[in-house]
Amino acid sequence: MTSNRPNILRIVSDDTSEEMLGYSGGNVLTPNIDSIAGNGVVFDNFHCPSTVCMASRYAALTGHYCGRCPAESFRRQCDGQTPYSVAFNTDIMPGRDKTIGHVLQGAGYRTGYVGKWHTGPKEEELGTRWFAKDDDPRDPAIAAKLEEHQEALCEQVRRNGFDYAGGISWGNPQPGDRQIEELEVHNLEWMTKAALDFVDATAREGTPFFLNYAVTTIHGNGHIESLLADPRLTPAGYREDHLGCMPDRPSIYTRIVEAGLPFNFVTSGALWMDDAIGALLERLRKLHVLENTIVIYSSDHGACEDKATVYQGGTRIPCVLQWRQSVPPARHVTALTQNIDWVPTLAAAAGTPIPDGMALDGRNILPLLTGETCEVPDRDDLYFEHGYARAVRTARWKYMAYRLPQGLIDTMHAGDCERACNPNGSFNDVAKCLSVERHPDFFDPDQLYDLAADPGERYNLADDPAYAEVLEEMRQRLRRYLDTFDQPFPIDQRQAFIYTQEFARLTEPYRSLDALHDLRWWRRRWHHRPHEVKYNFPRDPRGSVAECR
Repeated sequence: MTSNRPNILRIVSDDTSEEMLGYSGGNVLTPNIDSIAGNGVVFDNFHCPSTVCMASRYAALTGHYCGRCPAESFRRQCDGQTPYSVAFNTDIMPGRDKTIGHVLQGAGYRTGYVGKWHTGPKEEELGTRWFAKDDDPRDPAIAAKLEEHQEALCEQVRRNGFDYAGGISWGNPQPGDRQIEELEVHNLEWMTKAALDFVDATAREGTPFFLNYAVTTIHGNGHIESLLADPRLTPAGYREDHLGCMPDRPSIYTRIVEAGLPFNFVTSGALWMDDAIGALLERLRKLHVLENTIVIYSSDHGACEDKATVYQGGTRIPCVLQWRQSVPPARHVTALTQNIDWVPTLAAAAGTPIPDGMALDGRNILPLLTGETCEVPDRDDLYFEHGYARAVRTARWKYMAYRLPQGLIDTMHAGDCERACNPNGSFNDVAKCLSVERHPDFFDPDQLYDLAADPGERYNLADDPAYAEVLEEMRQRLRRYLDTFDQPFPIDQRQAFIYTQEFARLTEPYRSLDALHDLRWWRRRWHHRPHEVKYNFPRDPRGSVAECR
């Protein structure tokens, strides 16, 4: 192990794309994230291999592709005969999966996890009391049960390589997630207090730390509704100990309006998240450890209509990093990189080897950060997997293969559905209507895109004879990845039904004007709320200048 080992703070937001951040030109206020970009490295080609919350987080924490997941939730649908789906089925398995937490624990780090987990068994499997929608968190009996439930969540996290867990949310605070209605809101102050407590404790111990802080924003539920809620209502009960650890909620509205920006879902969520990051950076500065702390900010996956696909809008994600002591400022890394690279990279920064038997797909990209090289050794492409789609990209080209299990094809052929099964395996995912609009060849089983000329992936070249050699080369690249997995993916199988007029007819509902109109209305509701509306924000009962102790 090296001396003077760096602390590591990895911050992960939810459903965030570059246009939602200031450093990349977004019409938002994110001064703290922008400062990380300005003081360090901006990754111009950073990706996640899978594009929903559970799968992307699994890949980042374990350093390998989701297709290697040993969990029964994943393996039971891999029968060896049909393509398997990668989606919300990749639980981290204690004892079988090793995480970055285990790696750094072995190096003498104190490891912590705060915020959204979403990578283990479902909440209903914890064995603690579930809640009714109208339960009152202020009721002492309900508060006690909430505290018990929070501890069960924290224990689940600790079993996966983390010494400390606090402020844990299993998933998203949104309607339909089977929780108390009043708690269907974000509470970043409560999470940030848990992160600050961890940082303070490690400073007293004098040990290096690794903290993974996963905020629930910018994913729904609504940020404005959350900011208007009582901040004392937390998933751990009704409490006040976290109040004042961030700028007060009314100031978010004031700062956005004074900057001449609309006060809406994106601007409010981005600034609230940035305030949480600012609180952590300020605490590190006060503790005199910021210079030798690796600070990483990225999203779990893309936020636009391409979420839950293998298109670039879902796979390419924002990422910035600063390490003031060792990484020159204001640099751009253009090499192809992925979130699976963090496990080997952070192990290298900590000066510790990867444990025996921990198979990794990620690469050590530390030399990219320090300027020793501008390329990732032995990598000139990236692999992606989601639902029943697989893809590979190089610096210029992207190839996608979409194959369905025979059972789903039989359902369509029998006329037992009103619309086509999309690559997620769903017959009624109308949210994909906007993705279909963005990508006219969405349902083509083979798709080839020239990312240099067509970054939006609108013009499929797979059937153009002029690109036959490129198509075959990209297929061979994808085959090389697929051959490393235990379960088959029938890339060479021609699924004849998908080429029929009957299938084409089933794709039309995704392109209907009514469906697109409904989805566009929904997007406007979240993203374009006018700032002229007057809001009644609850104020911190302890005063806006209170500080977490």
